[in-house]
Amino acid sequence: MATIAINISKNLRDKLGEEGVQEFVSILNQINTTQTEEMERLNGRTYEKFQRELAHHRELLSSQIDHIGERLGGEIRQSEERLRGETDKKNAELRAELIKWMFIFWSTTIITMVAGYLLK
Repeated sequence: MATIAINISKNLRDKLGEEGVQEFVSILNQINTTQTEEMERLNGRTYEKFQRELAHHRELLSSQIDHIGERLGGEIRQSEERLRGETDKKNAELRAELIKWMFIFWSTTIITMVAGYLLK
């Protein structure tokens, strides 16, 4: 607790006397102590309220982050499935195109070989 230096004027000292001045200073010190204790009590309550509100907001943010994470996870899974489907479709198209060209190549090769054998 901080102490307060009080200067009492000579006129007031003369009127109150030494005992009166001591009593007056004692009263002022009691008032100061009471106000300091009350301020500490109020500050403690304010701090506790702040801590409760902070914890509440922390819980809200945590639940919102969890919700966003779940939503993003679902969207990512959907995108992966869509891309996997598109990739499978493209692979099937490419495979069909490759088989078509392989058939054309081997057909012409066999026809050329047979024609060469027959024309001999």
